[in-house]
Amino acid sequence: NRLRVVTADTQAEPLAFADVHFRLRGEGQARRPKLHRFMLAASKYQHVPILDFPVKDAESIAEVLSTQTGAFYDQGIVKQIYDENLTRASVEEAIDQWRKELVDARSDDLLVVFIAGHGLAFENKYYFVPVSTKGPEELPSTGIGWDLLAKLADIGCKK
Repeated sequence: NRLRVVTADTQAEPLAFADVHFRLRGEGQARRPKLHRFMLAASKYQHVPILDFPVKDAESIAEVLSTQTGAFYDQGIVKQIYDENLTRASVEEAIDQWRKELVDARSDDLLVVFIAGHGLAFENKYYFVPVSTKGPEELPSTGIGWDLLAKLADIGCKK
C-alpha cells in the first residue's frame, strides 16, 4: 500500500509530500525482514593488474552479513559471482532472475550489493571490469555497466 502525506496551506499549493510504504499484518503473520546479498568480485585479471583482495573482501563481508542474518534478518537470496564466473551475461542473468524471484519483496527487506574489482569510465559511462576484458574498447560489450546494475532499483526493498 502507498500512503502520501501532504502538508498544504488552503490558500496555496502543497508545500511538501513524502511517500510512506506500509504493509498491514494480521495476527500470526509477522515475519522478520529478509537480507538478500548480491556479491560481485574480481581478482584474477588477465589483461590488467591482478588485485589481491576483492574476492577475500567479498567473502569477509558475506561472513559478517551472515552473522547479522540470524540476529536481525531471515536469510534471503544470496548470489555470489567471482572471477571467471563474473561476466556480463552471468550478471545480467542473475539480475533478471532476481527481479522475478523478488517481485514480492517487502519494503523492510534489505538488498546489499557488494562490488569489488577494477572499474573504468569509457565514453562517459562507468563499467565494472570482468577479469577477461582485454581493454577499454571491449567494455560496451563485456563490461558490467551501471545501467545493468540499475535494474536492481526496481526491486521493492531497501538497498
